[in-house]
Order: sequence, then C-alpha cells, then structure tokens
Amino acid sequence: MVNASGATIRAAVGVGTSSRTLNAGVNNQGAMEVNQDMTLGNSTQVTANTGTISIASGKTLSVNSATFNFNGGSISGPGGVHFTSSTANFNTAAFPSVSLAFTSSTLGSSGVVTNNGTLVFKYNNTISANIDNAGTIEVHHASSYNTMTGALTTQPGSLLRIDGRDHHAGLTISNGFTNNGTVELASASGYNSALTVTGGQLVNASGATIRAAVGVGTSSRTLNA
Repeated sequence: MVNASGATIRAAVGVGTSSRTLNAGVNNQGAMEVNQDMTLGNSTQVTANTGTISIASGKTLSVNSATFNFNGGSISGPGGVHFTSSTANFNTAAFPSVSLAFTSSTLGSSGVVTNNGTLVFKYNNTISANIDNAGTIEVHHASSYNTMTGALTTQPGSLLRIDGRDHHAGLTISNGFTNNGTVELASASGYNSALTVTGGQLVNASGATIRAAVGVGTSSRTLNA
C-alpha cells in the first residue's frame, strides 16, 4: 500500500478504547496521523517511511510482526512507537526524537545512528545497530534476553540505564565502549540489574559516571566488565 506524498492515513479518535489496525505493508511517502492507538503490521510485507508520522499524546503506534524501514522523513510525538516481534531498520543519521520501545525485536541500521531521544529495550531484543548515544537508553528485562552486537559510542550527558523495574534487568554488549556520560544500574521495583561487556574494555572517561543507584529492597547491581 503506497501512501503518496500529500496523502494521509489517519487513526481517528473515537468512542472508548476501540482499536485501529492496518494489516498492510505501507510505503509511507505522505502523512500518517496516529490520534488513537494503532497497530501496524504484516509479516509478509515491508513497511517503509520517507514521509511524516505524528503520534498524539498518550497514544502508541504498535508495529507487530513486521519489518519497518525508516529511510527518512520524521516521526514526531509526544506519543511513541512500540516494536514487538519485528525488525526495525533505521537508515538515517539519527533516530527520530520520540520514545522507541522494543520487545522481542531486532534493531538494525545501515551506519552509525545517533540517539537524541529515548530507546527502551524490554526483553528478547537483538541490537545490531551502531548507536551513538546522546540521549537515553533504558533496559528493563533480563540480561540473557537483550544483546547488543553493534558498536556503542556515548556523548557527554547521555544515559545508559539498566533498570530492574519489570524483572531482573540486564544488557550484554559484545564490544568494549567508552562511557562519556552516565551508566546507571538501578531498580525501580526490587529486581536486580546487570551490565555485561564480553569483548574489550569498558572505559569510564574523565568526567563520566558509573552509578549503582539506590533502589527497592535488597536488589543487586552487577557490572561484568
């Protein structure tokens, strides 16, 4: 399905919690307006974006069991996007500055992509993208379920937070990296948190911080590096 330049796909506000579902591979060259929670997905089709996607406050564009290629254009909030059982490829210099959440998904890129917003990894994710983090990366689930094989670079003021809020939380990174911002091991609800670096060193640069944050109960913080 091609949404041409100048055309609009709209998930309109309705009554109650009624759903909006688009079971199609969409080539979005125009505008997509998510004013109500909307699900987009088709396991046999590829969705690509070079147009605009706007998501209203408190609303979510859910990409389920699909391949989503962000080749340009924009995604604007204040709402966010949640990828589930999907492959998301960001083939641009930067991620859109909206909240992007991932569950049982793969995040890829064609080159280095800068994060100026918030990336949330829940569980069972593979991160093959090369990420330059100038914003926030949060991990909310078990270390054996979130793995980063791409290169990670960080900027001053950036935050990598491993937060045991939903379950024991952790991230395994295959390559060493330099922390120029803050790495925080936290627990919002009493679960453990861990960061593992399996190849190379974790360098905590001058002016940067690694923090074992106060949390709930007797939850532990582990740095395997």
